Amino acid sequence: MPATPSNQASKRTRFYVGTPCARDADMTTIATWTEVLDVMKIDGEIGDEAELTSYEVYGADNRTRKLKGSRNAGNVSIGVALLAGDPGQDAMRTAALADSPVAFKCALADGRTVMFPALCMAAKRSFSDDVVMLTFPLELTDDVTEVAAA
Repeated sequence: MPATPSNQASKRTRFYVGTPCARDADMTTIATWTEVLDVMKIDGEIGDEAELTSYEVYGADNRTRKLKGSRNAGNVSIGVALLAGDPGQDAMRTAALADSPVAFKCALADGRTVMFPALCMAAKRSFSDDVVMLTFPLELTDDVTEVAAA
């Protein structure tokens, strides 16, 4: 049977915040995860991408030389409906005040888990459709760890 693409934006996807961690921590060893409730939006691209470094060479081939430079693990924005007293949202606000990376985990609808260390850059409020939304922009500090479905 051919594989079918899974819709990772499914409403069954769950998002968790962990504990402060090192930039290159082993995400599978994080023991404590707190679910963030009322997630409305997960938006961004995560995974290492190399920057292009180039220079011009004069002479016989007159070509631009291209090299891979430093890697950037990406960023993602988590939008939640403000839910007073939710331990997950409280932990996200605490992460926004921290100067070091925090562990994050996304349990996908197909059973896979994606984990990563990131800096939580802010906890911004927005107002629309009578819903107060908090947005947490995350900047990944290292590559993503993916665990296959059990």
